[in-house]
Amino acid sequence: MSIEEKFKNINVEPDTKIYAFKYLNLDGIDCRYEFWGWDGIEAESLIFCTPELKACTDDYFRELIGMIDNTKGLEPIEFTSKSNSEFTYLNFNFVVK
Repeated sequence: MSIEEKFKNINVEPDTKIYAFKYLNLDGIDCRYEFWGWDGIEAESLIFCTPELKACTDDYFRELIGMIDNTKGLEPIEFTSKSNSEFTYLNFNFVVK
């Protein structure tokens, strides 16, 4: 299965605008990176297939985000997460416009 096929069922809310996305492999796990906007907020997300994650802990999620976030090491990474049986969403770098 292609990486695009893995993530074809991602649910995007109708009023969320995806500005950019790309597929990555972090820690040996395929994921989809998104830069998005919603109701005056811009943020980034990493989306993983939940069964492929090695762990579902805040420390592991911070490690995954740190692999692509260029503020790594400057301050603790703040994020939100949401998981279901299919996908885990890690949202970070929130900016209110």
